[in-house]
Amino acid sequence: MKSELNSYLKDAISNFNIKNFDESKKLIMKVLSIQPRNFDALLFMGVVLGAETKHEEAIKYFEKAIIINPKNVSINFNLANALLNSNKPNESLKYHIIAHNINPRDTNIIINYGKCLIKLNKLDEAINIL
Repeated sequence: MKSELNSYLKDAISNFNIKNFDESKKLIMKVLSIQPRNFDALLFMGVVLGAETKHEEAIKYFEKAIIINPKNVSINFNLANALLNSNKPNESLKYHIIAHNINPRDTNIIINYGKCLIKLNKLDEAINIL
């Protein structure tokens, strides 16, 4: 069973990489139909939806995934960005801070954290981050 789920996820990633988002989502849904709390599938579904600029839908999957693994840098970073892209910088800030605390040297985290602070008009904090 586990190898089958991993195969679906691997194929979903391959489809994502060639921008075949519909097939990628179908494969992820196969995993979630078998294992609804599969962290990797929930996270990746959010990533695919984010790539389609369906940020509100992505947030729903990220919120399910973060319950499973709240200290994972990837889920915090992706949820923060989905919230920011949904024009929810106040909600986004919490997850940017967590992601930054987990990995303070990651340039993508730093840049997006800075963007969030700028949106919140916290320019001094943004300068200190950047």
